Amino acid sequence: MRFNRFLGIRYLTAVFFFANLWWAIIASNLLSKWLPVGLMMLAIPVIYEQIKLFGTPTNHLPYTTLYFRCQTGVNIGLSILIVTPLFNALYPFVRDTNNNRGTVLLILLIGIGLGGWSLRRLHLIKQDKDRFYGRLKAYQATLHK
Repeated sequence: MRFNRFLGIRYLTAVFFFANLWWAIIASNLLSKWLPVGLMMLAIPVIYEQIKLFGTPTNHLPYTTLYFRCQTGVNIGLSILIVTPLFNALYPFVRDTNNNRGTVLLILLIGIGLGGWSLRRLHLIKQDKDRFYGRLKAYQATLHK
C-alpha cells in the first residue's frame, strides 16, 4: 500500500527511460546519442532507488528528484534549441520542416509537463501532503484495530 504513493513516478520513470532509449537508438550521429544515453545512465540509480521502496519505506527519494529535475531541464533546453540550426544535429532522424519542429516541440512540452508533475508529486510525498498519505494512514488504522 505504501508503494502506491510512487506508482505514477515509477511509470513516468519508465516512460522517460524508454523515450531516451528510442532517441539514442535512432540517432544516427554519435554526438546526438550522448544526451539520451546520459539521461538513461542517470535513470539507473533512480530505478534502484524505487526498487528499494519495496523493502525500505521512505518518502525521500533524492536520486528520483535529481533525475526529474535533469530530465525537465534537458527538455526545456531542447525546446529552446528547436529554433536554432542545432535542430538537425539533435534530431538527425527528423526532416527539418516547421511542422516537424512543432511536433518535436509538442513532445518536449508534454515531457516538461510530466516532469513538472513528477517533481510536484515528489515534493508532496516528501512532506506527507499527498492524497495517498491520508489513505495510507486510514488503512494502517484499520489494521491496528
